[in-house]
Amino acid sequence: MPELDAVLEIAKKFNIDEAIDLYTSKLDVADWVALKTRHQPEFEESWKHAIPVERMKQLLHHDYTKAVLLLGKDAKSFTESMIAIEQELAKQGFPKAFALIAGPQSGHPAKSRPSLETCGIDALGTLKKFKKNSEAMPPMGIMLLD
Repeated sequence: MPELDAVLEIAKKFNIDEAIDLYTSKLDVADWVALKTRHQPEFEESWKHAIPVERMKQLLHHDYTKAVLLLGKDAKSFTESMIAIEQELAKQGFPKAFALIAGPQSGHPAKSRPSLETCGIDALGTLKKFKKNSEAMPPMGIMLLD
């Protein structure tokens, strides 16, 4: 997928050097994932940016077909890096580029994106599905492309 090369070229500028291309139809979106985070205090701010599960299913099956799973090293800068990558991709011909990031997110809209989990995407399950030999949960996100 040529999109993978474009994403990886930009991601390397942010010390993210592992990317896996995927089709959005292969992502599992389930109500139980969002429900599980609903009452976890660390996800409270994340719910301000959550996309309802049914809407996420529509987006992944009708509006988007391609995405890239990005795996980082530095959890502190990962969200900012994903937002910068999203913005750079938009400038380079991917106007629909949109980041979803694993784990709790801050409440500030300019410094945050929806959490995979609050949108119903099981981050750990996604990692295991697309990267079979993963031992630990790295900072990760999914860049929706087209």
